[in-house]
Amino acid sequence: MEQLNVDGFKNLFLNLLGAEFVSENELTQITGGDEIDTFTQEKQQQMDLRLKSRNSVYLKKVKYALDKIHAGNFGVCEECEGEISVSRLSARPTATLCIHCKEEEERGEKQMIHGNRHSIKFAGSNVIPLEGKRSWGTKEDRTGNLSVKMGQPELDPTAG
Repeated sequence: MEQLNVDGFKNLFLNLLGAEFVSENELTQITGGDEIDTFTQEKQQQMDLRLKSRNSVYLKKVKYALDKIHAGNFGVCEECEGEISVSRLSARPTATLCIHCKEEEERGEKQMIHGNRHSIKFAGSNVIPLEGKRSWGTKEDRTGNLSVKMGQPELDPTAG
């Protein structure tokens, strides 16, 4: 990537970090008032916390991108080590994957999310899915759902 582009992104990241330190405000204290005022203030405080959390995650990505600039590998895909296009970086400056690798990653995530529903689609209309207690992130949780047909007794496969 051209040095001019890298310097532009570096300035953008430094400005984002500088603006964050200036605009960081304290949480508002819940003051008196009636129940509606208290409820409104609590909801506003929850929203502020949520926004601060999102902003914190984004700032970590900005700092990581600055580290990549200093290391000399900004704009390089972490998956295929190809160049991330300037148009992608203009749209998402903290991108760490090229568009092709990101699309592949999202396809894998979509299959993992929707993989559990596959067995329900073709099971028939009189099948109730039963969710087993499985921990997320393991291979076992992507193997499908248990199901029982309505109106039919469950048969013991070991019974003769």
